[in-house]
Amino acid sequence: MNGQPLIPQEFGEVLDLIKHYENLILALFTVFAGINGGIIVILFSSTIMTDPYSFLRVILTISGFIFATIFLFFALKVVKIRRDLWARGVELEKQHGLEILRKVRPSHIPIKMRFAVLAVYVVAAFLWILLFVRELGQA
Repeated sequence: MNGQPLIPQEFGEVLDLIKHYENLILALFTVFAGINGGIIVILFSSTIMTDPYSFLRVILTISGFIFATIFLFFALKVVKIRRDLWARGVELEKQHGLEILRKVRPSHIPIKMRFAVLAVYVVAAFLWILLFVRELGQA
């Protein structure tokens, strides 16, 4: 050996799971952006916009809100799981005399990426509610 302590198997698995859930937050965001973009393109297409009151426009605004809410809850769950895994990793570090997670320096950016993604879901849900109210006002 070269003097470095061996990393326990459970700790390695925790590190892999932390990476997995950090990537999952961005993967969920990518899928959400695609679905949301598709709904927006359909909603603001010329054939739907020329109809003074379209039931489809109301359905699209409701579905946009539902998707934003679902993805918000998915992301909240992923953030919670990642936070729990981080705590378990720190606990394992202390047990085995390691300092990998505890050496990670916080980012210089004041808002963490995962919370910025959560904010996008909240803002999107709010905007879909506003569009829905607008659609009902035009009825």
